[in-house]
Amino acid sequence: MSLPPGAYDDQAQADQSWATPRTLPGDPVAKQSIRGTSTGAPTNLTATVVNANGIKLAWTDHASDADGYLVESKPVGSTDFNAIELVDPNINTCGIVTLPNEKNAAYLIRAFYYGHSSNIAHLTTGSG
Repeated sequence: MSLPPGAYDDQAQADQSWATPRTLPGDPVAKQSIRGTSTGAPTNLTATVVNANGIKLAWTDHASDADGYLVESKPVGSTDFNAIELVDPNINTCGIVTLPNEKNAAYLIRAFYYGHSSNIAHLTTGSG
């Protein structure tokens, strides 16, 4: 996805209601578990340019048991995807106000679920 040229504009970003994560209406699709070997992975990811620094992502939700979705970006020249937003289950659209290095980037949506809690880490600092 490539955004048009232009610096960040406070006036253009004053109303960011377009970026609010939400569930788009539509025909329900068959849902599958994302645990185990079946795949409830999101499909049909689309990106729409909203302004010089904003894109709106939308996808088809197939997960019956996701705890949410992780939105990741990989700017051109980067070797890895990085998490940029976490949205609730059953959400299938959100907006991203991009950083300067994200004006030309690839985006990825991952359904996730929480595993078992880890052990608790304890740390004491200072001399008491």
